[in-house]
Amino acid sequence: METIVGDSMNELISVIVPVYNVEKYVEICIGSIMRQTYKNIEIIAVNDGSTDSSLDILNRLYAIDNRITIINKSNEGVSKARNSGMAHANGQYIMFVDGDDWIEPDTCEKAYTEIKKSNSDIVMWAYKRDFLSNVKENLYFGNEILVWEGNQCRELWRRMIGPIQDQLAQPQITDSMITVWGKLYRKDILFGHKFLDIEEIGIEDAFFNIEVFQSVHKVVYLPNSFYHYRKEINTSLTHSYNKSKVYLWQNMYTKIEQILLELKDNADCTIALENRIAIGILGLGINISEDTSMSYKEKKKEFYNILNMPHYEHALSKLDLSYFPSYWKVFFYMAKTKKVDFLLILLVIINWIRRN
Repeated sequence: METIVGDSMNELISVIVPVYNVEKYVEICIGSIMRQTYKNIEIIAVNDGSTDSSLDILNRLYAIDNRITIINKSNEGVSKARNSGMAHANGQYIMFVDGDDWIEPDTCEKAYTEIKKSNSDIVMWAYKRDFLSNVKENLYFGNEILVWEGNQCRELWRRMIGPIQDQLAQPQITDSMITVWGKLYRKDILFGHKFLDIEEIGIEDAFFNIEVFQSVHKVVYLPNSFYHYRKEINTSLTHSYNKSKVYLWQNMYTKIEQILLELKDNADCTIALENRIAIGILGLGINISEDTSMSYKEKKKEFYNILNMPHYEHALSKLDLSYFPSYWKVFFYMAKTKKVDFLLILLVIINWIRRN
């Protein structure tokens, strides 16, 4: 059962914030939205069964700003929280902000101005990764405004599925552009779309956008880091490997394959998906290498088993290494040849670089 606190408001931009046990950060997050220079917004905070003081903080903020609507529901995960937010959104445009992140004061103003001026379906922008000790800007499409229109949108959609050819030189762009935060959507293009449960496909943002971007006619990229993505990596934490992720990702790949089967000309999309699957080995490897409860022998066995799974083995065999920088060539060559000992050493180095 859901209970809603706050008046229904017919605002232009609905900012949806899923909230679950983020008492340390939620005031910063909601506060950054309350302080937007563009005032014609509603803030839909979906409390997903928090057991800390997150709801108390939301109630206090609502007493200050009645543009906030609080949806209080039982814990069902971020996907259903976002779906609930969309169901109650009154705006003509929708934006997503995660409860532990925050946005720059002029985010809504600049995004709204651009989406109206360009008559586009989606405006997306760069972001900053805020670590404990430093901040890294991610201008994933460079430092100039980019526009995709008409047939060009098909290429952008294909790139969301995965990189091909020289795009393999920067494989990380696929994950950077696939997030639902860092975007302003026209509400009507989201009609009929819902987030699938993360417990079903492992990555809820990716499949949602792959579905949505099929029907867009114009998209604009702004080289402004409006969004702050909190990346507090605490080396003292106990990390555990989620073995189910391997199978959940496979479910997502299967669903993408089903979309591609409906297309007459999908050769490049099929290659893109194979590349996405192959590159996904890196994320799985990082999760395995970080697990503090597994012995080295267990990590080696698990990683070896993954490399022998038919879809990963096939995708790696098709992966063209010629476009990769030298360090990625080494990593994926080791993955192709199943040199697990070397891969685990490389992953230790990668994790050290990530943290430092």
